[in-house]
Amino acid sequence: MVPVDPANPWWHLLSCMRERTGTGAVINTSLNLHGQPMADAPADIVAAWLQSEIRHLALGSVLLTKKISLSS
Repeated sequence: MVPVDPANPWWHLLSCMRERTGTGAVINTSLNLHGQPMADAPADIVAAWLQSEIRHLALGSVLLTKKISLSS
């Protein structure tokens, strides 16, 4: 939680988001894997997601979910 401090840029950002949207939250939507450039095209985003350990991916109005493998 960001302390209430108008001089803190994070507090200012979250405060502005709350005023504009009603929700004082921001989600980092960048996706890249270590040593790889940031994915910016949908095909690159899906490829990076498939290689990652991330279970869900929201891309536009679509939510993609990986099945969990029960075998070890």
